[in-house]
Amino acid sequence: MAGRSYPDHWKGENGLYCAGMVRRGIYGSYEDAEHIADDISKQLRSSSKPTHNNGSA
Repeated sequence: MAGRSYPDHWKGENGLYCAGMVRRGIYGSYEDAEHIADDISKQLRSSSKPTHNNGSA
C-alpha cells in the first residue's frame, strides 16, 4: 500500500499523525507540525461545543 502523498501525508487513515517524513528538512517538519496542531485544535473546538438541551423529554 502506498503512503499518502505530500501535502496530505501528515495524517493517517486511523488518525495517527506523522511529522517530518517528507524529506524537506526542518521546514517540512515545521509545516507538518502546523498542520497537526491545526487539526487537533479543530477537533478540540468541535468536541467542546456545548449541546443545546431545552430540558424537555
